[in-house]
Amino acid sequence: MQFPESWLRTFVDPQLTTEQLSHALTMAGLEVEDLRPVAPPTSKIVVGRVLEVVKHPDADKLNVCQVDAGTGATLNIVCGAPNVAPGIKVPVALVGAQLPPAEEGGAQFAIRLSKLRGVESQGMLCSARELKLSEDHSGLLILPEDTPIGQDIRETLKLDDTIFEIKLTPNKADCLSVFGVARETAAITGAPLKPVEIKPAPVALSETLPVKISAPDLCGRFSGRVIRGVNARAKSPQWMVERLERSGQRSISALVDITNFLTLDVNRLTAQWADISKQVESVQAPALLHSEPDLLIKIVRDGTPAGMPAFPQLDDASTRAVVASRASDIARFWETSMAVVIGPAVPPA
Repeated sequence: MQFPESWLRTFVDPQLTTEQLSHALTMAGLEVEDLRPVAPPTSKIVVGRVLEVVKHPDADKLNVCQVDAGTGATLNIVCGAPNVAPGIKVPVALVGAQLPPAEEGGAQFAIRLSKLRGVESQGMLCSARELKLSEDHSGLLILPEDTPIGQDIRETLKLDDTIFEIKLTPNKADCLSVFGVARETAAITGAPLKPVEIKPAPVALSETLPVKISAPDLCGRFSGRVIRGVNARAKSPQWMVERLERSGQRSISALVDITNFLTLDVNRLTAQWADISKQVESVQAPALLHSEPDLLIKIVRDGTPAGMPAFPQLDDASTRAVVASRASDIARFWETSMAVVIGPAVPPA
């Protein structure tokens, strides 16, 4: 189970340091295998707005940008990123900034006043890869429009955070979410637990979809809802993307991100389908595992599905019983709650 410390502290905030919290969890049976910073140390990297972009006079792939970084003077910065454009806000490494080393174990990269093909550059516009936030180096890291100019990028992106990685035992499926770990933390430390606030969403459609529970012994509960008017191309909010990425999940799309977020947040495994009414006549509802509707049943009864890691001695009756037993535990804690989303999607504006 992997998650950022800041996410845990939205539910419970004991007056303990990161190291003290890690020790308390480990001593209570939730072994913290790893603690690591969200991002390496950096300095003098701030939020800036690109004011103007013109082609470099002596290089086809370079642009000369005028940038407001909140320093009181407009900076002249040479940039080769393909997505640089007037009006965007991006991380700006000022002269004297220290960036993470290019290779692990290397020295930090210092930004100096320099000339690129004869044009002075007073800093550098940064991608996520240059800040060691991800491997994405396709272009600059574009920040939300409401981000304050001149703000330290570590504050903007909440980089002074720590990732916890916990080794869970088979009997602790209730801790397969941040809220589950928060419950344990509250019990261990005595700190108050902030309850999850769930506001009921009014039912606006009369449409239903037949649901057949093919394995009632493994699926104690199934719930779903038909949702129309969904914009499948909507962008996930940055705070959700950050929490998912820091929990080891890659952001894919708003609909997929929401289902993954709910699983990690409150241990409610969800899945969504687009235009499902055109694909199947009904939803088969066995117990769910890793967002694959039939996966657990196939593992227990039909062997290991193609592309999945093999389970040793799966054909042995006692092994099948153990797998089925654990499946029941997982189903009970997850409640196999599934959101069903059908189209058509709203075309992008």
